[in-house]
Amino acid sequence: MKRFNLFVKLVEMILDVDCEFRDDVHHDLDDVLAGAVLGTNIILLSENLKKNMADNPLLVYLVLAHEIRHTWQFANQSYSFENYYTGKEAPEKYEMQECEIDANAFAYLVLQLVTGKTPKHNTWKIFSYDSIMLRVRELEFAFRLRCKNRDVRKLVSILKQYNKF
Repeated sequence: MKRFNLFVKLVEMILDVDCEFRDDVHHDLDDVLAGAVLGTNIILLSENLKKNMADNPLLVYLVLAHEIRHTWQFANQSYSFENYYTGKEAPEKYEMQECEIDANAFAYLVLQLVTGKTPKHNTWKIFSYDSIMLRVRELEFAFRLRCKNRDVRKLVSILKQYNKF
């Protein structure tokens, strides 16, 4: 559990946000691992996420970075969530929303930073993968600058010791 707390701290530090994590007690997230509550800094964690911590930590990292990015989007009003689609309503429209492409691209960069691996996430559909990779290239320079912070580098170093993937 400690490595996940360190990972969250790292992502929050990179984005300069502070998230509040809560258990999904109402089971709104039965089919997903986590979800950001629109317009807040709250991230709901499903039981499925907790089960995946031991079996699939890379997926958990990817999901947490993605959802923390959404809290940054809300705080910075960088995307409109007025006509937001969920994955249940319209999977293709959901995947192609700018806020989702941005969150996926950010998560890709964070996972690459922490593990040194290129993420292969099977929920990225073929129609959104190219858009995500384009956004990765757009974010990369600013992301690398933020990661030069001494505290960020220190956390990355600690996490790399925890993560022998």
